[in-house]
Amino acid sequence: MAHSPTAQRYNPAIVALHWLIAILVAVVYGLTYVWDGVPDEDVPFVKDLHMGLGFTVLVLVIARIVIRLSTASPPAAQSGWPFLDRIGSLAHVLLYFLLLAVTILGVTYVQSRARGIPLGFMEIPALLTDPVARDTSRSIREVHELAANALIALAIVHALAALFHQFVLRDRLLRRMTFGGR
Repeated sequence: MAHSPTAQRYNPAIVALHWLIAILVAVVYGLTYVWDGVPDEDVPFVKDLHMGLGFTVLVLVIARIVIRLSTASPPAAQSGWPFLDRIGSLAHVLLYFLLLAVTILGVTYVQSRARGIPLGFMEIPALLTDPVARDTSRSIREVHELAANALIALAIVHALAALFHQFVLRDRLLRRMTFGGR
């Protein structure tokens, strides 16, 4: 669905998914720094948690895209600088792309090792019975890590841009991504 000139906020489901995905991405990314510092016997649990939550992010991002395309949303934010507005629109598309790329690459890496994806209560089975060549899976992991770093960097810029709108431009942009009347 297109932008609605009357919508002042995003659909509550979009708002909930936005903040839930942001938190999960931060946790999943943070776990990569944790597993080097935990006792050896806890590393598999931390990696399994990383994989399970990462897969959850993939499912939530797909749900968010479906809901976003099927509900009215506020008009694109305007900063007063057309060039920055275009960059902002491009950044949103790139955020969706990176969210999908990082999670799909993560699933691909796990599957390339002939491993299932643990979800706590169940496991998504491995599609391969034999791992692919170590160099291939290592390359997939490296691209996954590079894309994850790019995602975090862009998410930080996105957050700073939202704060710029809120506190410098004072256009109450953050209100659009909160719960309340539409």
